[in-house]
Amino acid sequence: MLVKIYMTIWGLTAALAGVLFLSGYFGKMTVVAFGFICFGLIFMGILSVLPTTVGHNTHAKH
Repeated sequence: MLVKIYMTIWGLTAALAGVLFLSGYFGKMTVVAFGFICFGLIFMGILSVLPTTVGHNTHAKH
C-alpha cells in the first residue's frame, strides 16, 4: 500500500511541475522548492517504501 501512495505522490508532484512549467511560472525559486520536495520524497522512499519492498519477509508456517 505504501508503494501506491508513494507513486501517487510522485505522479502528482510531476504533474504539478508540468503544469507550472507549461504556464510559465516555473522560475528559479520554484525549482529550488521542487528540489526540496524531491529530496524529501526520495528520503521518504528510502525510509519507508524500500524496506517493505526489498526486505526478507518470512511466511508464517501453518
